[in-house]
Amino acid sequence: MKKKFQVFVSSTFTDLREERQAAVEAILKAGHIPAGMELFTAGSESQLEVIKQWIRDSDIYVLILGGRYGSVEPKSGLSYTEVEFDYAKELGKPFFSVVLTEEGREAKVKAHGTSAIEQENLGKWKTFRARVLTHMCAMFASPKDVKLAVFETLPQLTSSVNLVGWVPASEVGPSNELGAELARTLEENRSLRAGVERLNRDLDKARQNGASFEDLYQLLAAERVPIPAELNGGKKSDQPLLDLCLACADDLARGVSNSINSTKRETFLMFNVASQLVSFGLAEHDKVPSEVQWQRLRLSKEGVKFLNWARLRLKTASEQSAAVGGAGAAQKGAEEAAKRKPQGAKSQKREAPSAKKKWSPAPVAVKGATTPATGVPSKSPAR
Repeated sequence: MKKKFQVFVSSTFTDLREERQAAVEAILKAGHIPAGMELFTAGSESQLEVIKQWIRDSDIYVLILGGRYGSVEPKSGLSYTEVEFDYAKELGKPFFSVVLTEEGREAKVKAHGTSAIEQENLGKWKTFRARVLTHMCAMFASPKDVKLAVFETLPQLTSSVNLVGWVPASEVGPSNELGAELARTLEENRSLRAGVERLNRDLDKARQNGASFEDLYQLLAAERVPIPAELNGGKKSDQPLLDLCLACADDLARGVSNSINSTKRETFLMFNVASQLVSFGLAEHDKVPSEVQWQRLRLSKEGVKFLNWARLRLKTASEQSAAVGGAGAAQKGAEEAAKRKPQGAKSQKREAPSAKKKWSPAPVAVKGATTPATGVPSKSPAR
């Protein structure tokens, strides 16, 4: 795969116009992309940040060092060219330099006068030049030398260093990791399609028999959905489709999609929950812009009605279960009390410990009357 690399060209500007042009031509001839900020005026801090961003985005850094030190950046006291050089080294960018020879400096002075060499910061220029010469560099006396040096050195860097670079979109193929992910996705899709087909068969059968919310309730409760570990605290599990629908009802009502900005949870709900509800008429496709490649599903009106009905059904079943449990406990308590009661003992009304018993005549039993204490019909005594 043929890659193109972005090459940032750094230098002073006014004294090296021809050399910069020669470097750009060499970079283009080698099939790569030149980049530089010579059109910006020095002295703006925001401009320096823009230049740093260009260096970060570039694959290779090239320095052309002539006879001038260049404009000084106020905060560091270094020239902008030296600041760029240091920043490229700090980022670990592959770099090389093309340095003007003494003969070249003399030729420039003859052609352009003393403006071609450093006057104000000569000491800093010498120090910077000495630093540059300790690294990979070539010497030049004319623009032709710069063009040749750049053209010959670029292949060495691009072949020996693992660079990112740029490739045409038409040549981009899936990486091994992406290919494996695609294979897993295809397998999941096949499994999902098989599940949807099975659910559709059950739905068609239920419709032929007059499907109701109860039929749908039982179908969704029986269908189990695998939940990936990343969405379940690191553990794989599965839950009934009905439980997931009820737990995520709000998300489903708002709608879920498979867009690039969707979370993993939303994408899971889209493919594993909402897509299955479509076949039951409980979810439907929502409107999205015509130019996008993603889809959006949300609950249909029937789906909202069904989930509200399912909630009410669960609540009613829970209340009935609680009532039956309470009655059973009371009956069990009564049976236990009866077991503890002595045989042959007669039931008597319990009185407070401080109350004194008063004698009173026994009530006369009348057939059909009720006892004063209980109101239960009494029977006439045997004669």
